[in-house]
Amino acid sequence: MGKVLKEELHNDVVNHVNTNFVEPLEFAFRRNDEFFFFFKLMKGGDLYSLINRRINLKENEEAKFYFIEILLGLRVFHNKNIVYGDLKPENILLDSEGHVNLVDFGSSRCVEKDTDIYLYTTLEYTAPEVLMGNKKSFASDYWALGNILYEMVIGIAPFYNENENLVMHLIISK
Repeated sequence: MGKVLKEELHNDVVNHVNTNFVEPLEFAFRRNDEFFFFFKLMKGGDLYSLINRRINLKENEEAKFYFIEILLGLRVFHNKNIVYGDLKPENILLDSEGHVNLVDFGSSRCVEKDTDIYLYTTLEYTAPEVLMGNKKSFASDYWALGNILYEMVIGIAPFYNENENLVMHLIISK
């Protein structure tokens, strides 16, 4: 992806400040072709830690609450034609009141401006079509959200396995 495109994407993401469910940037900087984003401390921790502490959230009001707030956060991105790109429990921080804040926009892509096929993502939350070489899309964000819901209810990602080749096979075939 070219330098200008990365700067435009960065500006698109930064414009999300003051939006519910998407944590505003405290500051950001770029070094060569890398962007670094800094957010304020979220006293509620991340969703991954919460899931692991509670084993699972069962199909209860808490799992539904987080699911809806994550969905609303994705809507903020999608309404701006941005694919979030790496939705996973570690990128979902909780504020002191327990509300969702999406962070880590490093894999986000503006649909209208992006021409690259990119794969960088966390394997367990990667949609089958992305593993088969297609671009990430709004649908792949929703795939990841479904996997997160499964993990909140069951306590483990649906395709988790230590063997990455098996994980890819399971995602594509199941």
